[in-house]
Amino acid sequence: MAENRPDAVERMFDDTRRAGPTPLANQLQAVARIVLRSALRRYPKELDLSFVHAAVIGGIGTFGPIAARDLAALLTMHEGQLSRTMGELVEKGWVDRMADPADSRRKMLMLTKAGKRLYRQVIAVQDRREERFLSGISNEDWENFLATLSRIRSNAEAVLAEEAAD
Repeated sequence: MAENRPDAVERMFDDTRRAGPTPLANQLQAVARIVLRSALRRYPKELDLSFVHAAVIGGIGTFGPIAARDLAALLTMHEGQLSRTMGELVEKGWVDRMADPADSRRKMLMLTKAGKRLYRQVIAVQDRREERFLSGISNEDWENFLATLSRIRSNAEAVLAEEAAD
């Protein structure tokens, strides 16, 4: 019979069971994986939409019109995967490509009317998920978390730049 022990991810966040704290990168990855697994299940179930499609629709709806390269960077998605996804979304009538007024060689991505309706549904699912993830966290704690996360990111970017210069 299996012992009733917390799994490794649970132990990762409970420093009393370890000789020392788990590295920051492991903790961030663990939380990100859990949130991602939830999204991978939720969007197909509620909207019959893949997570990738939901992420792209969400990105264009929030930041569009936007260049594909910028959207790929924003979503940390490979440009090839984004290109394939864009073809599917254009075919479904949710996204249009238009020439950038500043540079006609560059295409901008924007939502169609149907895409905007879908965007509102994607955001509703996202908001419900985030509300559950943030349950029991005060506005002050959330603001402090975001400020701390921003500082960690800045510090990590500085370390990365230093390491690249070595």
